[in-house]
Amino acid sequence: MRLWLLYRRELLIEIRSGVESFIPIVFFILVVGIFSFVLNEVVSNESKVLVSVVWITTLFTSILSLDNLFKRDHTDGTLAVAVLHSDAVIALVVAKLFGHWTLTGIPITILGPLIGLMSGMQFEHAAMLGLTLLIGTPTITMLGALVTALLVGLGRGGELLTILILPMYIPILLFGMGVCHLYIDSAPYTSELLWCLALLTGTITAIPLALGPVLKLSQDS
Repeated sequence: MRLWLLYRRELLIEIRSGVESFIPIVFFILVVGIFSFVLNEVVSNESKVLVSVVWITTLFTSILSLDNLFKRDHTDGTLAVAVLHSDAVIALVVAKLFGHWTLTGIPITILGPLIGLMSGMQFEHAAMLGLTLLIGTPTITMLGALVTALLVGLGRGGELLTILILPMYIPILLFGMGVCHLYIDSAPYTSELLWCLALLTGTITAIPLALGPVLKLSQDS
């Protein structure tokens, strides 16, 4: 019940913050939409290129939305109180991670394949893109949250956040795009898909537990 209330609180705060909470998704739609329109005119194998565009845009959309993940709670003192109690900080972290994925990852997972279909992508290719995004977006949220937690106490974000996060995103980017490209080429893709699932399992298992000590360290710094 407590976790549900925290999750609901996160959603309400983000929704009530107005236009700011929707900027990352608008950015995603604009970038992918523009590229899909241009690619339709100049590229012969549009599906594979569009998959790459969707995945790369997903990474930058995530970075746009991560900068404020812990900043508000750090500013109002909620984070400082939560880190004093291990159960409280874990519940807060899980609620924030799930809230971030709900407002960013789920829309991307739906909109990416939808834009692909509108651009002429075959249904099965769009479905595979959606599957890889469904697996990859939680991983992206977890990895991004870890770096954001390290920086929140320093009051640093923006360019530094981008520089630190992007190298961590490379494996999921390569495996996510790789699965889709292999599927489009009718080539075996099982091993790449298993790697995506392994990254998801590892991050979901380890990072929520690691964020508590990391946030405590950032509050003490």
